[in-house]
Amino acid sequence: MIFTHRLARHAGAGNLLICNLVQFAIETNALRAAARHCLAWDADTRRSYAALLATLPPLHTTQAAFGGERILMDWLDQFSTAGASHEQVDEMLKTIAASDNSVDREALAAQLKPGAIKDAVTEMRALQVRAQAALGEPWPQCQAALKTIGDEALHSTHYLVRSNFPATVSIGEKQFSVATLHIMLDAALAHGPQLDEAAAATYHDAFGGDPLRLTKSAGGTLTLLTAQQHPVGKDLSLPLGK
Repeated sequence: MIFTHRLARHAGAGNLLICNLVQFAIETNALRAAARHCLAWDADTRRSYAALLATLPPLHTTQAAFGGERILMDWLDQFSTAGASHEQVDEMLKTIAASDNSVDREALAAQLKPGAIKDAVTEMRALQVRAQAALGEPWPQCQAALKTIGDEALHSTHYLVRSNFPATVSIGEKQFSVATLHIMLDAALAHGPQLDEAAAATYHDAFGGDPLRLTKSAGGTLTLLTAQQHPVGKDLSLPLGK
């Protein structure tokens, strides 16, 4: 499973949002797989796994990925400066209309003119810079800033901004979720089957620093959870198994 953790870091090396999301998906699967078996490991095996995890480089941050997204803006900027041919614009219209039949083709065609694209790129760049800065803050401040940015993008006058700027809160949340799952696995590796509520409470989530909770099912399965729901309406949990 350590190799899967390594694979996650390689996946995130592109410093684009898609690379970042793939990295977190792989890492989450690796953490959950280890958690499903770690209580059956002896103390030496658990310590060895924790030590190997500690030797890995950190995961690539979402903050860096937002910086990498500027490459795409550079391409779009060059595209608008060079000027798109009628055929290119028509092809873009067909592609967009195929995925969103509510689009006003005439209005969109006007927004695909070089000057209009430049305005959209300028707005996207500004939103990306703000999102990148927000992702360097603790989660409460980060979440509030990302929500504001996401709402602005959603109500932009530019279709390219509305349709292409990511859902910033959900993307930003993934980094904090994976960091919290790491903390949960650390607790399980450190204490093994002897993990209890008191020990779990000495570990704190990456969101607001709240103590972790430990529940035990009727069948004896242990599950670590955050004190508050992340994302809102959902419990972030890590079931532990043998």
